[in-house]
Amino acid sequence: MCGPMMLTLSVLLVSQPPGPVPAHRRVLVAERVGASWRYEFQGRRLDPDHLFAELGKLLPHQLEEDSELFVLLGPSIPVGEAFDLGSALSMEIGFKNIRYFSFSRDARRMQEVSLYWERYVFSVDGSLQKAEY
Repeated sequence: MCGPMMLTLSVLLVSQPPGPVPAHRRVLVAERVGASWRYEFQGRRLDPDHLFAELGKLLPHQLEEDSELFVLLGPSIPVGEAFDLGSALSMEIGFKNIRYFSFSRDARRMQEVSLYWERYVFSVDGSLQKAEY
């Protein structure tokens, strides 16, 4: 009796559509297509040349204290450029809670990454030298 009941409960839980995304949680997708950038914010395509101006129009004048920004980084974005984007989003727009995810459309997967890790000078000989910024 317990087996069929658990199976039914599992099917019900899995088949429920996800709830709406809370208003304080926003998503920015950043990808490189050839030599140019492509951005989408909450599903809306943005002009890469006017990214911050367009974001400013779409966001409230004062961000909520619990505002979260999920930045989804395409596979062809170098770490340095991702760090620059994150810094600009924090300073220009005012987001304090930014989470970063690297994603692959082909694999249909994403993984949370940190842009605040320690950085080292690239070396193939196994030596570690901390990068100075």
